[in-house]
Amino acid sequence: MNYMLKQRLRGLEEQFDKMAQGRFLVDQSEMPEFALEMIRSAKKRVLATSYVQVLEWWATPWGKQYEQLNERKAKDGVTITRIFIF
Repeated sequence: MNYMLKQRLRGLEEQFDKMAQGRFLVDQSEMPEFALEMIRSAKKRVLATSYVQVLEWWATPWGKQYEQLNERKAKDGVTITRIFIF
């Protein structure tokens, strides 16, 4: 257990080091939850890029929920700019 704790702490330290350098990476497996939380917490503006298979993402339960949150936030006055990369 001590070994696993040290490994996880080392990973956390690496994440903080990257953030201090202006880099924040999200693992692909965490992206749906991260994207939903990003939209939920937006107060003024969201600037996002999308580099995904459009139909594959937006047709998923995550994608549908994400689209609904985007729509709700836009109605609440949050400016959302999305750049699609094909």
